[in-house]
Amino acid sequence: MADLSNLVPSHKSDREAAKRAIAYGWPGVEPVIGELLVWLQDCNWPVAHTLIPFLAQIGDPLAPHLRPIFEGDDDVWKYWIIVEILERGPLTLAEQFRADLERLVQHPTPMEAEQELPEMAKSVLDRLGRGE
Repeated sequence: MADLSNLVPSHKSDREAAKRAIAYGWPGVEPVIGELLVWLQDCNWPVAHTLIPFLAQIGDPLAPHLRPIFEGDDDVWKYWIIVEILERGPLTLAEQFRADLERLVQHPTPMEAEQELPEMAKSVLDRLGRGE
């Protein structure tokens, strides 16, 4: 397997590595996709702005890599995934997280509510309902 470490940003401003990952494309970056998604833990980081359009357009193949984020307890990361990936990506990707989004709207934890996850989840569910 090729060494893909040069495709993974090493700091929050490492846009060059992000650009290399984008140029390498999908499915080439799949072995390091988890490491790329880590940079969406805070979408205020410059590298996140570079990666978001690329990651959002991957669509359905990204779902299994997003599942651990939804099953985890990092509510800020969930927020960014909902806002930047599910809201922007194909409806078919968001549809795979419908049950998660519905739970966030109907039964959020106190921390999820504090992070505004119910509002963001409702926005994606509304988009699904409209079939955009």
